[in-house]
Amino acid sequence: MKASIFYGGTDIRLEELPTPEPGLGEVLFRVRSGGVCGSDLHPYRSSSLMEPHERGHELAGEIVALDDGVTNLTIGQLVGIEAEHLLGCGD
Repeated sequence: MKASIFYGGTDIRLEELPTPEPGLGEVLFRVRSGGVCGSDLHPYRSSSLMEPHERGHELAGEIVALDDGVTNLTIGQLVGIEAEHLLGCGD
């Protein structure tokens, strides 16, 4: 799978990563659209280097795989991800 990896400042790279398998009670979600909020912009405007990681948490897309225990969602279903569960974001 492809992911945008944030290295700090304006250093963002599109990289190929292994596609994960959904764990117990989990789904695999293909991002089709993502938003940018203030919590994404603060480190982008900084020149500090940091441990590489994915950024972004306001997402829309589709479910592409799911664990057998997931019964209320289906493959191909369009879904959105809320940012409420993340620290520092609730806008």
